[in-house]
Amino acid sequence: MNKPVLTNHAVIRLRQRGMLETDLQLITQFGTSVGDAIFMRTKDIQKGIERLKRIIQRLERLKGRTLIMNGDTVITAYKSTRKHEKRIIRNTRKEGVHHAN
Repeated sequence: MNKPVLTNHAVIRLRQRGMLETDLQLITQFGTSVGDAIFMRTKDIQKGIERLKRIIQRLERLKGRTLIMNGDTVITAYKSTRKHEKRIIRNTRKEGVHHAN
C-alpha cells in the first residue's frame, strides 16, 4: 500500500493518541482490513511477529553471501570470507565506485 494521505483531523488524532506515521505503515501491512477500516488484532500482531522472525532467520542465514551484479543482472553468487569482503570494499573505494548499503 502507498503512504496514506492524512487529513488535518487525522494528524491531530494521531498526535493525541501517541501514534506515529510509521505506526500506520505497520497497521496497514499487518492489520485486518474490513471495509474502510483496518483493525490491528492480537492475532494480526502474532502473525506479524512470526513473519518478521522468519525474515530475521533468513537474514542470519545470508551472512557472508555475496552477489556479483552487472546492473540489474546477477552474474554469480557465493559465500565469501570476511577478509575477501574487506579487500573488495577497500579496492572499490580506491576506484571511487560506490557500494550499496
